[in-house]
Amino acid sequence: MRQDPVLVGRVRELQQQIEKLQTAQREFRQEQAFQLHLYKAERSSKFHFMSPVPSPLKKTIFKEMENSAGNL
Repeated sequence: MRQDPVLVGRVRELQQQIEKLQTAQREFRQEQAFQLHLYKAERSSKFHFMSPVPSPLKKTIFKEMENSAGNL
């Protein structure tokens, strides 16, 4: 059975177009994933590298050392 060369050419052309579209979609998804990764990294580093805020000392540790006036 002979295949029509025009149809074969058209099928190959369509396959190439499909491959180009799939490649473009793949690249777009990779770029989006990379941008999301950068965004999340920026947010986490913002909180990670914040200067620490010291918590106030709790007096419960020093209760035994207090005198009757409440001084250490």
